Amino acid sequence: MGRNDVLVQENERIKQEFEGLGLELDDVWYPTPDDPVRENRTLHLLLRWVRAYRQTPGRRPMERRGYQFPPVSPDCDPDSDWIRFERWINHEPVSWRADELVGRLTPAEQLTDEELRTALERVEKILATRGVVIDLCGGIPDRVAYEYLRESLADSEFEFMGPATTCHLDGCTGYCPGCFQRPWCATGRDEAWPEDLEESAA
Repeated sequence: MGRNDVLVQENERIKQEFEGLGLELDDVWYPTPDDPVRENRTLHLLLRWVRAYRQTPGRRPMERRGYQFPPVSPDCDPDSDWIRFERWINHEPVSWRADELVGRLTPAEQLTDEELRTALERVEKILATRGVVIDLCGGIPDRVAYEYLRESLADSEFEFMGPATTCHLDGCTGYCPGCFQRPWCATGRDEAWPEDLEESAA
């Protein structure tokens, strides 16, 4: 049996152990099939953490044993990583859907200016409770901001984060042509893209 065959068998054995524990690896781990040695090493480390946590559940007891930084991917910061690890090992969701928290938003054209402003403030407050901050360009009209949120939050998922961590919704993809907030964005107005030249020449 070659070395690669041994690595593959070991890989399958470890994954079966996680499966037997009812733990979904995709929630906390990225495979690296091009580097099976690294992949198995990472899986062994994660399994060691799982066994240790089952012996002494809780962040503080684990840290006293030397388990400081959960080997989760993607990693963010210690508090957020611990939240992700503990939710995962306790069979809880590691992310949340914005539409389930905020609810279905009424199209902007069906709201008066006052209703829209109230709805926008409500969304901002709800998202802030989970560390999500709306950070669009200054001066953008409420209706434009609201419609962006209505569309983007319909299928957005966010990680559970530590209390000192925030996620900023700035609406920027790095691609200025066609961007909904370009008229209010200094960078978007100043930068020239080939698409702009093609449009002006048409």
